[in-house]
Amino acid sequence: MNEDIKKIRAGFNGEYRVFQSLKALPKKEYLLFHNLRLFSTTHLIN
Repeated sequence: MNEDIKKIRAGFNGEYRVFQSLKALPKKEYLLFHNLRLFSTTHLIN
């Protein structure tokens, strides 16, 4: 159970760091798409 908690915390911390980095980008110059999935005929890109 402790390993599961560590994985959840690591995932949360990673997501938080990415969010903080993206938040610093100028909003007029970048578009952020949440929950976007791009499909290809050969590969699935998440």
